Amino acid sequence: MAGALLESLTRIPTREEYESAVLQIYADDFHTSGATTPSRYTDPKSCKSLAYFADTLSVTEISLYGSEPEAGDKRSFENASLTVTPTSGTPIQGLTFTTNPSLRKGQFGYEADFGRAGFHGKSQGQIYALATEADWKISMGDFLRMIGYKVASWVNPLLEAIELKPRASTDTDHPKSGLWYLPLSNFSSVLRMEMEISNVASGAKRMTEMITSFFHGTSLNKIFCVGKKTASIVSSAADKSSTAIRSEIIFFTTLNWTLDNTAVSLTLFMLLHDDGIKLIAQLPPGQQNPWIALIKWLEKILEKESPQDKASMDPNVLEQALKSLGDTFIPRQISLTLGKDRKLTDFSIDFETPLKRGAPPGKSVSVLSSFAWSPGKFSLSGELFCPLSLVVFSVPREVDPFWEAYLDFEPTSASTAIDYLSLPYLFDPVNPIQNIPKGIPTEILGAKISVTLGKETIVSLEGTLLSGPEDFDSPVPAIELDSLSLFATFNTKSPGHWSLLLTGEVELNPISLSASNQESVILSVSIARQEDGSWRFGGGVNRLTVAHLADFFDDDSSVSVMTIMSELQLRDMNISYKYKTSTPSSFILTGTLWLGPVALELSYEHQGSTWTFDANLYPSNAAGECRLGDLLKEILGNTSSVPDFVTSLSIPMNQLAIDLKCYRTSQKDGFLVFSIAIRVGSVYISFVQLKDETVPVTGGGPGPKPLKMLRFALNRLPTIEKIPLLARIEQPFDQMDFIWLNKDATKAEVDLLNKQTFPPEAQLMFQGTEKKIPPQQPATGPAKSSTVLTAGSHFQIIIHEGAGTKVILDYNFGKPSPSTPPPGTGGKKSQAVATTIKSSAPSETATKGTDPSTDSTASPLVPLNKKQGPLSISTVGMKYEKDALHIILGGTVQLGPLEFMVEGLKLIVHLGKGFSLHDWHNIKLDVEIMGLGIELKKGKLQIAGLFTRIHDETQVGFAGGLSVGFQPYSFLAAGAYTEQTAGYKSVFAFAMLKGPLMEFGWAEVRGITGGFGYNSTIRLPRITEVMSFPLISNELPDSSDPLQQLAALTKTSGDAWIKPLDKTLWIAAGLTVKALQLLDVQAVVTVEIGQDLRIGLIGDVIATFPKGGTVNSDHLFLLLDLQIVASIDFGKGAVQIEGQLSPASFILSHACHPVGGFALYAWFHPSEHAGDWVFSVGGYHPAYQRPPHYPNPPRLGISWKYDSHLSISGGAYFAITPKMCMGGGQLSAVFELGCISANFDAHADMLMNYQPFHYDVEIGVSMNVRFQLKILFVTVKFSVHVGADITINGPPMAGKAHIDLSVINFTISFGASPPQAKPLLLGEFWALVKQSSAADGSQPKDNHVITVSQGLLPSDEEDSEFLGVVRPGILQLQIHSSTPLGEANYGKQKAFKDDKEKIFAKPMRKNGPLGSSFNVTIQRLLDDGTDSDETFAFTCEQMKRPYPIALWTQYNPNKDPKDNGDNSSVLRSTDQPYVNLLSGLTLKAPLSHTSPEKIPPFSPAELFESTIHNVHEVKTLDEELEHFRASKEKADKARLRGLWGNGTSTARVDMTFIYGAFAQSYSENEKETANRYMHLPTAPPTEMFKSFDLHFSCGDPGLTPMQEEEEGSYKGIVAGRWSLSEMPAKKFDESTVSGDVDFPAFITVAQKKRLPQSFLGFSKIDLNHTVDRGFAFSAKPDWNDMSQRFIGCHVRSSRIRDVDLSWLTSFGDKAIQTGIGFLGPPSTSGILQPLRSLDLIPGMEVNHRRSPDTTFTPNGHVTDMTIDFPIKYAAAPKVVVALAGLAYGTDPPRVKFNVKEITTDNFRLEVFTPRGLQEDMVLFNWLAHPDAHPDIESGTLFSENVRPLGNSSAEQNLTFTAGKFDAKNPPQVFVSFSDLDTASWHPLRTQVSVKDASHLGFKWAISTWGGSSATSAKANWIAIRF
Repeated sequence: MAGALLESLTRIPTREEYESAVLQIYADDFHTSGATTPSRYTDPKSCKSLAYFADTLSVTEISLYGSEPEAGDKRSFENASLTVTPTSGTPIQGLTFTTNPSLRKGQFGYEADFGRAGFHGKSQGQIYALATEADWKISMGDFLRMIGYKVASWVNPLLEAIELKPRASTDTDHPKSGLWYLPLSNFSSVLRMEMEISNVASGAKRMTEMITSFFHGTSLNKIFCVGKKTASIVSSAADKSSTAIRSEIIFFTTLNWTLDNTAVSLTLFMLLHDDGIKLIAQLPPGQQNPWIALIKWLEKILEKESPQDKASMDPNVLEQALKSLGDTFIPRQISLTLGKDRKLTDFSIDFETPLKRGAPPGKSVSVLSSFAWSPGKFSLSGELFCPLSLVVFSVPREVDPFWEAYLDFEPTSASTAIDYLSLPYLFDPVNPIQNIPKGIPTEILGAKISVTLGKETIVSLEGTLLSGPEDFDSPVPAIELDSLSLFATFNTKSPGHWSLLLTGEVELNPISLSASNQESVILSVSIARQEDGSWRFGGGVNRLTVAHLADFFDDDSSVSVMTIMSELQLRDMNISYKYKTSTPSSFILTGTLWLGPVALELSYEHQGSTWTFDANLYPSNAAGECRLGDLLKEILGNTSSVPDFVTSLSIPMNQLAIDLKCYRTSQKDGFLVFSIAIRVGSVYISFVQLKDETVPVTGGGPGPKPLKMLRFALNRLPTIEKIPLLARIEQPFDQMDFIWLNKDATKAEVDLLNKQTFPPEAQLMFQGTEKKIPPQQPATGPAKSSTVLTAGSHFQIIIHEGAGTKVILDYNFGKPSPSTPPPGTGGKKSQAVATTIKSSAPSETATKGTDPSTDSTASPLVPLNKKQGPLSISTVGMKYEKDALHIILGGTVQLGPLEFMVEGLKLIVHLGKGFSLHDWHNIKLDVEIMGLGIELKKGKLQIAGLFTRIHDETQVGFAGGLSVGFQPYSFLAAGAYTEQTAGYKSVFAFAMLKGPLMEFGWAEVRGITGGFGYNSTIRLPRITEVMSFPLISNELPDSSDPLQQLAALTKTSGDAWIKPLDKTLWIAAGLTVKALQLLDVQAVVTVEIGQDLRIGLIGDVIATFPKGGTVNSDHLFLLLDLQIVASIDFGKGAVQIEGQLSPASFILSHACHPVGGFALYAWFHPSEHAGDWVFSVGGYHPAYQRPPHYPNPPRLGISWKYDSHLSISGGAYFAITPKMCMGGGQLSAVFELGCISANFDAHADMLMNYQPFHYDVEIGVSMNVRFQLKILFVTVKFSVHVGADITINGPPMAGKAHIDLSVINFTISFGASPPQAKPLLLGEFWALVKQSSAADGSQPKDNHVITVSQGLLPSDEEDSEFLGVVRPGILQLQIHSSTPLGEANYGKQKAFKDDKEKIFAKPMRKNGPLGSSFNVTIQRLLDDGTDSDETFAFTCEQMKRPYPIALWTQYNPNKDPKDNGDNSSVLRSTDQPYVNLLSGLTLKAPLSHTSPEKIPPFSPAELFESTIHNVHEVKTLDEELEHFRASKEKADKARLRGLWGNGTSTARVDMTFIYGAFAQSYSENEKETANRYMHLPTAPPTEMFKSFDLHFSCGDPGLTPMQEEEEGSYKGIVAGRWSLSEMPAKKFDESTVSGDVDFPAFITVAQKKRLPQSFLGFSKIDLNHTVDRGFAFSAKPDWNDMSQRFIGCHVRSSRIRDVDLSWLTSFGDKAIQTGIGFLGPPSTSGILQPLRSLDLIPGMEVNHRRSPDTTFTPNGHVTDMTIDFPIKYAAAPKVVVALAGLAYGTDPPRVKFNVKEITTDNFRLEVFTPRGLQEDMVLFNWLAHPDAHPDIESGTLFSENVRPLGNSSAEQNLTFTAGKFDAKNPPQVFVSFSDLDTASWHPLRTQVSVKDASHLGFKWAISTWGGSSATSAKANWIAIRF
């Protein structure tokens, strides 16, 4: 509850909020109003707080006290009291605990930080003080029951007669008896009682005797006892909570000990444990040193307890060791451990030794040295002895229930003592170490000291250096060292002989400016002091990027370097600093830099003021090739704009040399340069990045992106031989370069690169510049902001002119997407040459032919004057597409007297796969001539021909044309044939002949036109394009450039008239006719048949008068040129007719031009505008809003400038739509003569709406006369204006007239206000709908029309009521209604309704919809002519059609022009004029029934497959197993059915048997294959196939074959691997990581028979740590969820980054037995508690069968144990041990297992650890299996010196026992570590990996990374055949 309140906050809680959260438990029990008496409860069911304390601490009563409220206020909770009543055979008075401040002060002597109701801020809990009278007593037995402590039977006699009473408090003595409620610490409650033994003489006699048996000659007066009970709420994995109880008993007293006639004062503590008693005797300082007497006492004890150890103890050696640390040593504490029957099991004596070294002047440092004994061994260790005053206690000791008096132990010189060693004074307190590198911490914490005795005494010290961030000036980049591990030794007899080594880790955080997400890496560093006094600082790390090196560059260069190189990979890196003083003078970084697949030797040196960054690769004998894109992928970034041929450029490894550099230019230039020079034989490739550091960076970003440039020169093209028309052709220019840039390059940048990077013979050029060789000075050019090379790819063509070199063509392609242009560019794209550079591009008239610049990817053609044989080259251009460079040449070929124009002579250089610069002479070249043209003009004869090749991304083909002219005839023909990449062929052709052909009567034929197209479409012209249409144009035969004309006609892409289109056919025919000497008519009809039918008519009619006149005649009275386009498109559902007068038309005079056009459009199904239509002449009303799909013909009018004084213009229009009609006109005349001018304007516009009927008419006339006369300096102006406008609307007619005179204007209204419109009645509306008047008596039209749409047969019947003879099987009837329908029904079938569109009668002005029902019945007609009751089961489909909205939409008064006032907007509305409503039904006759087929389908294949087996019984596994291996064939359902044969037996078969046999084969099943066998005539086991897909997909984890046993149980193994990195999300908290693995569903059968056994071990561990280190893993199967849960625990100062586990779960296999065990104290780091709370590790006892024996060796401890097998084996099995957990403090992680003496019953296991079981914890798993098991084999892998110099162990091979496994079913291999011996100052990072496993064996390797290394490592392997 308290935690939930605080978790809801999004900030750190305040003290008041903590207090409210802690006291929340009393909220429901304390009454804020009413009487002031306390709220007292004795029943836990009625009090929530009492219920909690009753469950945890046996509280029987609670009282809650409030404040005295003011008038009207509520009481606040202020105090509380609890009563704890012990349980006993005799009634005992309860103990009262209260939050009363005065009583609390007596118990604790501390009152700071308390709040209301006993809340204590630093404890974050509530504290009660004991308030019971001093005469309260209790027996020891009842007291133990009160605190829940269970005493061992052999300890009980010491305590049974004791009687206790609460210890009284005094002004100086505070017993600290109380009760603590700590809800924020696992909801803990603590009861602590400090008691006094009231009957020491009688009740504590046996205890006194035990104490005096060790401490002779002592007397005890008072003995005190502390009893403590801690209750915590623990949550389990199933979200269930339970109460965990922990109890403690401590006795203490003071005594005077006479030790060999020496009086010694002692404070004695006796701690009871489950397995013994620990006596701690502390010697207060200031006494005489009892060293000699203490040694004698110790020898007496050893003589009694272990005589052999007494003989091996040498006091002189111990004294020598102690004095090696300091001149004096003082005994301070004696610890004795008593085991069962009070037998001594170990002891230790702690000495305080003031160190000679390590403390700065005025301070002291002491070491607490512990001399310890356990049977068979002695040990001496030491650590810093720190005063308590330097310890920061989060909770004051006075109120901390967990702090006891025996912990109040501090050095003698506490006032001057410090809690660290000072590094400068570590070896010599007088002459401190000089020149310690800055940045290295100097305070050594947690120091541990060991002494090695021999000829010389060597003192070793180990500790940690910690410091905060330190700022210091350094000429080279330095790194911050937050913590270091120190290892130091010195010789006490030779003070000058000492060594010092500092090691640590530095986290290098990447600074990447790209989108990649990189993790930090750990740099392992070591610092050592050399004999000459200098310091060596080095470090190393593997697998990182340049982004991790940001801190090693200057601040002003770091961002720029990261911008350029952050993505480059480093395989390894080593650093070193050199020191001349305490500040580093230089920094050197070496390593291996990956440039794609190539490793370069890296060297980065920083000398303070300058730095260099170089990496090199030299030619070698390496085999193979690499790609340029692979080399540059990290630095190129996004390569989408880089051509593929560049990135795939092939480079042989044995010719490759690379020189990589990064440096800063001078301060004046201000650039960072990164360059890579790649040499492949004689070919050079350059990559450059240029970062401008002079541009100010804002917003903390990287600033402007760097310029990236890739450049190489292409060698001379090979000569091409045997070309049509040409003998050969050579490269027509001198040099060709390729350049790629990621952004525009300026003149200043190019000059800088030429100066810094490119040599004189390979200077970078751009179009418009010219260089001399050698260059004298950098070329001057545009300002720095001038762009000379634009972003993208470039091919440069360079020629040599004399001593100079010139770029004549810079072809820029593949430009990146345009971004916002910089200021001053006007938003235009950057050109290849800046506007400030004079371009040498040719003029447009430089050449004829196709201009490649019209293609967006082609360059312009530039002049090139080269001659090769008959070929004269005049232009050159380029185009890059599809990995090929097209060099386009233009010119002429002279063949005798004929000269041919060459159209697009292309040299195609293929740059795709296989392109290599070093093998340029074998480059693939092709030659293409896109076209040839020839032209001849001689007299009246003109001949032109063109033949071109079509080749683009969509088509390949040819086009050609011929034009022949000979007055008065001309002939034109053109066509094309193409093959489309879509897979079809297209062809078209047309011809045109003009000239007098034939004459008959009133007409003369002057031309014919025709054409066709197959798989092509012809585009009909818009009305403005009629004269450009190739089949009607007047201009084509007379074109001044026939070649250009032919090129336009044969065009097949872009805006071409004729384009390819699959499955489309068109034909066209036309005539040119002269009729009546007045009309010239050209008309073409086209018919196109494709997916739909389209018919078109294109015409041009020219009328002239008088007849016989020509178009250009000045004597014509009239010339009208009308162009017409009409089409019917059945696919689009549109009829379109348009006509328009051309601007050449005139009447009366050439200055009088009639203009305008007309249009008629109508739409039908399937158009979305079906039902709509429009007819317009001259356009629409000015206010009408034309719908987008309506045509917009120009105004019909006249424009006549009669002379220089008078001009007349006018216009008229008329339009009609389904909704309205409109018309109008306008006339304007302007006269100007000298000082007089006048104009006249008149207009009339009418707009009429149909339903409801309404019209608007506007008429206006105006006239103006102006006079202006200038006399001398005076100008006289005079003007007169007269105008009138009239507006009329109705009905009834009304309006306004407005008169405007020069001096006055007024308005006159006439007519009455429009009357309220009268809604139509239903009858009137029906008459309107039927288009009949109700008054004339005529009959309305039929409302229904019935038609036969399908199935009608010819018939002679003419009866109007007779539909005809029909075919029943395909009969379809359609019944249409002339009015919309609300509902349509056929018989009893479901009605059709339109819920979206309702039917409304707009003229009736009703808000509600109309009802309209439509019922159809089809009945059989009897022979007598009557209808029978039998109906036919026709199927129905609804039909819809459009109805006009003027009648059938809902009335809206806001849109009624009669009632809307200003109705112009209503009339102009463009609402859809139609609404789609239900209009009828389509009825389809029922299908005819075929006769039933009695013969079933016959399949011979299935017949043979189903009868191949004859055995009805299930076959044994051994007989069938080989047929179902996954490696041989798939196990589909048919093959599984083969187990049962072809019989029909349905006998029950155990599924576990089947699943085990075919588990692997199931994983390769294909569902489609299985479905083919579902209908086989066999009887498969039903249960198997219910979940076929689930079970048959199980591939990992696999199963071993299960075999049937006599008892009906089944055995098998589920095994697999689990990785933390593969979890959906890594789950970290303070101490655990976890994950689950699902079991296959089929093992549910087996688990019912026998519980499983689990075995696991880790094959990879990545454990980061600081000081304390440890981890543990275990697994627990969960049969409810069918999964196995893995839990990993780690100490709080460690963190598991990643782990891979190999696991195996055996269920029911008696041959496979597993177990789990651990060694060491259960409290080690708390690491096993989460595992035990989840029942993953059993209990607190050691999980082996016999008690271990531990022996001491010089290198560590060896524990020997015997482990029994649960089930006895017939023969000795093989045993595998896997390490599952290890806690190793600050020591190296070292553990070794040795399996010995394996028998059929048990095995012996030796476990080596570097320290005793008091410090180390080891968790392990073991697995035993028969040596002859047919499916399992195991063994060990061992490796030494793993990565001592940065390299992992080499791969090794392991071979299985010959014939153990077969190739058809190879085993899976699982590996796990058993032995480890690694370094402690690095994270634990190690892995054993397996690959290439087969039936013969596998390859393996043990490796470490990230600074971790191993002296040795051993792993176990298990190979299992599934």
